[in-house]
Amino acid sequence: MSLVCGIYGLRQGAALPDAWRSHLRTHLDRGSTGTVSEFDDGRLCVLKLDLGAFDDPGWSVDDRCVTALSGDAIFGNGIERRGRIDDMAILAGLEPADLRPPLLASRGYFNLVHYRRSEQRLALGVDRVGVRSLYVYRGDNVLVFSGAMRLIETLPGIRLTTDLQGVLETAAFGVPLGERTRYKEVSCLRGGTLLHFDGGRETTDRYWKFDRDACTAIETDIDGTLDELYIEFQRAVALRAGRRRVVFSALSGGLDSRSVTTELWRRGLEVHSLNVSWQGSQDDVLAHLYAQQLGLTHHFVPRPLEEAGNSLAKRLHTLIAGLGPQYPDLPSTPRQMWSGNGGSLGLGHTKMAREATELLNAGDTAGAARYFINAKKFSLSGKLLRGATAAWAEGLPFDSLMAELAQIRCAEPARALYVFRMEHDQRRLLAFHFEQIDLVPFEFIEPLFDPEVLRIVCRLPMDFCHYHHMYHAWLKRFPPEILSVGWQVYPGHEACPVPMPPGAFDQWKTPQRISGSRIRRDALRGALGYLSQLRRFRGVLRPDRVMAAYALQGLQIRDTSHLLKQVELLDNALAHTAARIDSPDSMRYPG
Repeated sequence: MSLVCGIYGLRQGAALPDAWRSHLRTHLDRGSTGTVSEFDDGRLCVLKLDLGAFDDPGWSVDDRCVTALSGDAIFGNGIERRGRIDDMAILAGLEPADLRPPLLASRGYFNLVHYRRSEQRLALGVDRVGVRSLYVYRGDNVLVFSGAMRLIETLPGIRLTTDLQGVLETAAFGVPLGERTRYKEVSCLRGGTLLHFDGGRETTDRYWKFDRDACTAIETDIDGTLDELYIEFQRAVALRAGRRRVVFSALSGGLDSRSVTTELWRRGLEVHSLNVSWQGSQDDVLAHLYAQQLGLTHHFVPRPLEEAGNSLAKRLHTLIAGLGPQYPDLPSTPRQMWSGNGGSLGLGHTKMAREATELLNAGDTAGAARYFINAKKFSLSGKLLRGATAAWAEGLPFDSLMAELAQIRCAEPARALYVFRMEHDQRRLLAFHFEQIDLVPFEFIEPLFDPEVLRIVCRLPMDFCHYHHMYHAWLKRFPPEILSVGWQVYPGHEACPVPMPPGAFDQWKTPQRISGSRIRRDALRGALGYLSQLRRFRGVLRPDRVMAAYALQGLQIRDTSHLLKQVELLDNALAHTAARIDSPDSMRYPG
């Protein structure tokens, strides 16, 4: 488990700012619980934090190369008892130009820094899906890279500009699109990207893409493909388990964590299942019943009703850290937690709309984009924005989506919206965790993010995959125990064929008295924060409408959370840019 960052001179003789070096050293490991390695030859300064999740630090410096590997890359596909030490052996001595083959075969998620010392050539790479974010800042003479945005946006004296398009795309879609971030000068590498820097020249190798490399055929042998998918999922789990025999696995009331936990149990590992949820919710009850069915050692931590889901990682960390001392022969075990993150979209095809995919197959991309935005509530309101920016913002979700769809070419056109979501909100799903990994020091182990698993999913017809239909058919390949207890179902998705236990409440709906109290508290806190920084928003927001939105939300007269999200996101960006803001021109996408 690790985080990598560094500074590189874009031209020979460029000075690396000492204050930035010092900043990275000071803030890379805020929890002071890991080991920081550093290399600095004047052209490149690279630092890597290792917190002991894997069997090798992922750090190598010799006379020829410097290599830093963050995460578990899984370059070897045929070695089930492998570890990160095998990945480092594959990279040893490679020229930067020779990195493409191992990256193309990789199955994990990672950041890679590879530096050829004699020629001062640098390569930066991310995994095929792009799950482990790598942010890149380009200045006049230096480049800064980091697996956490916090290390870049707080560099002393750095001059950043708020990218209004990135902020508003985040308000609409949940993430900025493409390589965009909330800052004009900072990009987030797409999945399957390898950057090369050589003698002042930069080249980009998009070594893997979903549409080009996964969505190239439509399978007609559904049963055979589901069999293949199950075999590949088993391999994904085996490769990640390596030599471990005791594991911690998150177990909710849904299918994703259940699938992962079931395969770990089937392989004969000692599984400690973990659940942090509201007591009496479906999450709690179903997880407990399923753990009993498999005979797992189950650990439950009740979450206060007023607590939001983003605290889950911290509570799980506290729980597994407490359990870890029981296994002194497996010192890395407390630093790992298996999870089903990514499965809802990757296999369940959530937030897809059959009507939109039918329009794509009919060649009506614009109609599909409009339907998708409206059906999934990705639209934007410009009510809080000043002047012409308001109209531009309201057209932004359609324009941005159309620009992305224009770059996607799949054998089945209907698969394009799935690829869009995989390349955007899916690849940034764990970004919040990497921002705090030094304070919440454990690594998610995620076989449902395995690119070979997803490559097989991409070959299945979209109509077969909608609304968890494919997922339910796939479950029949598992041991029969997986169907012995009911599971949570997304609204509008295929029903669970197993009866649900009585009395458990929907974990997505907190009691009204709790949610009402939280809404009032958050609205008051947000309004006071906005007023305290009023000058920061002067050029972009209308204060009368912002305060009205807070009042309507706090009094629960109208839900204005979609508007207030824009205020919160803008505040985060403007705080690091001295209120500098870049507003793109209002040209509309034709169509």
